[in-house]
Amino acid sequence: MKDPLIYKILDVIPSPAFFVNLENTISHINKRLEKEFGDITGEDYSFFLAQNDKIKKGNKQTIISRQGNHFQPDLLAYNDGENKIGQLCILQDITEIRKLKDYVKYLENLNRGLNKIYQKQERLLEKLTQQALTDGLTGLYNHRHFWEQASIEMKRANRYSEPLSCLMIDIDNFKFVNDRYNHQFGDSVLRRIATILKTPLRATDILARYGGDEFSVLLPNTDYQGSQVISKKIIKRVRESNFKVKDSSTTVTISLGVSSYPVDQIMDPSQLVEYADTALYEAKAKGKDQICFFHEMKHIPFN
Repeated sequence: MKDPLIYKILDVIPSPAFFVNLENTISHINKRLEKEFGDITGEDYSFFLAQNDKIKKGNKQTIISRQGNHFQPDLLAYNDGENKIGQLCILQDITEIRKLKDYVKYLENLNRGLNKIYQKQERLLEKLTQQALTDGLTGLYNHRHFWEQASIEMKRANRYSEPLSCLMIDIDNFKFVNDRYNHQFGDSVLRRIATILKTPLRATDILARYGGDEFSVLLPNTDYQGSQVISKKIIKRVRESNFKVKDSSTTVTISLGVSSYPVDQIMDPSQLVEYADTALYEAKAKGKDQICFFHEMKHIPFN
């Protein structure tokens, strides 16, 4: 090609650049291209592309130089004023853009990884929190959480002048059940009783395994009349339930004590529980399988 102007243009272009004639041969290169790819003068343009590592995404092709830099070819038709005599190829350096994209991708992957770790920690924390609040055998709230809730509900009842009742429940002759059958059967009885106790309760009521074979219930915004209705349902359902053991079944009963704020002139959560527990012992003393209210300290007949 007899046009030294294009060569001068190539030599001052900071990016790698070369000229491709009409025979698709590379007829001239600049110094930057030689530094990145070596002397490719005289090579077929297609051969040049084939010889170098490249990344193809869609219609865009990225060529990787010997130095590890990334370039995208940009072909510009060149004419001598009248006829096309070849193409000027400028390789746009996208190395930094590529690095930035890789870094962004790295950050995205890192963020996804951190989110997975965070979610795993959240689930673990939830599990540990649940374990700290619940009884492992029955799945009910445990003794500790019951007391925390009793304090909260007592303050609420006092603040809004609302009633608050407490039920203390004990399985009658539970030691006999364990001794006659086995502890595994005793555990199944505890789990079944826990399920029965949940049935008549509202979402706002708080049911806990107080300890051993004893359960406790907090009934917010419920007076003696309301607690009697719930207590009768509970004692009836327990009495009517069959507990299967091997090829036979047995029945169990419960005793139940009730206290209520403000009727019982209760001052704090411990008094609320203490009075319900006292009523429970009264129910036990009177023959079991019955309900006793602290303010009456007498048997409430089961109808």
